[in-house]
Amino acid sequence: MCSSDLSEKRRATVIAGTDCTLVPVDLETFHVLVRRTPQFATYVMKTVVGRLRRMNAQLLEKQKKE
Repeated sequence: MCSSDLSEKRRATVIAGTDCTLVPVDLETFHVLVRRTPQFATYVMKTVVGRLRRMNAQLLEKQKKE
């Protein structure tokens, strides 16, 4: 998943469950994808929202244990 602030370099270590192809996307290409493909923008937003919700739930659970 890309960073919404694509002006910063980002690295990640991942383990794929299946064979896959990764495609680097620069900021200009990201903007083109958002303009031309609204479904892409919606997918990115849903992914980010899902990750934020999971992170919030994890933080709440951690706070309850403290």
